Amino acid sequence: MIIDILILLAGLLLLTWGAEWLVKGGSNLARRTGLSPMVIGLTIIAIGTSSPELVVSVQAAYTGSGSIAMGNVIGSNICNLLLILGVAALVRPLPVSKSLFRLDLPALLVSSAILMVLFTDFALNRWESGILIVITFLYFWLSLYLLKQKQEPESAVQEEWLSMSLQKSIPITLAGLVFLLLGSDLLLQGARSVAAELSWDEGITGLLLVAFGTSLPELAAGIAASLRKQATLLIGTVVGSNIFNTMIIPGLSFLLFPGPAPEIGFINLWLMLLAALLLLPLMLTGGRLSRTEGLLLTACYLGYVLFLI
Repeated sequence: MIIDILILLAGLLLLTWGAEWLVKGGSNLARRTGLSPMVIGLTIIAIGTSSPELVVSVQAAYTGSGSIAMGNVIGSNICNLLLILGVAALVRPLPVSKSLFRLDLPALLVSSAILMVLFTDFALNRWESGILIVITFLYFWLSLYLLKQKQEPESAVQEEWLSMSLQKSIPITLAGLVFLLLGSDLLLQGARSVAAELSWDEGITGLLLVAFGTSLPELAAGIAASLRKQATLLIGTVVGSNIFNTMIIPGLSFLLFPGPAPEIGFINLWLMLLAALLLLPLMLTGGRLSRTEGLLLTACYLGYVLFLI
């Protein structure tokens, strides 16, 4: 068991490094093609921060573990909305941007509902996966259009590492991809072994163990942002990441390797949707997530864990 846990942790560490390096290297390469920081923030950085979930789910679908692939998506979304936002709000109340109610929160609810409809037979075929991917591109296009209409300053995602040289950008990007592939393999290997020791099926393995593992970097980042009083964009980042998780991750995973995910109970999809719905009244009270509301979200996630096991 100890060796299995060490393998799982090694995979998580490689996934974290891989995602960070992919974001930095990929953003620099995209910047050199003439893309604006605004576009980079919405595409390269958004995709890079969700790359651990993406690579792990694709790898799981490839090995015939559709339940782990779909469980990772659903479990990560529930973890992001309840645990990450809950713990971050406990550290310091989180401000809520009114712009979230215009597109992002409605898009999260709609995307969750669409996934529920397509997954009613506990499987995704290539046509259904293609629908998810098309909807993702429509969401990105609409988000870019609205951002341009607002004419936000180009300094929105300016970072020191965006001036990295081409000689550094290419190897860092490639190393990030390699780390992601190696990390996903180790994480799945360790998770399966630990789950076997605990007599968990693939559904619980994906919903709890794998999902929590791939969400740990976001949890650490959320706590760090709250401690540094830099959590202004945290809720928007989590919501945007969940939209990406809901659409493109199952879309790509099952487009490449279509198949069933029989060990995912439909109740987990309802709980994912309810977690998103729970945010609406909480965010509308005082324009922020308070510590009390953060405690409620965290308690809901702990209750979900107890429900699974």
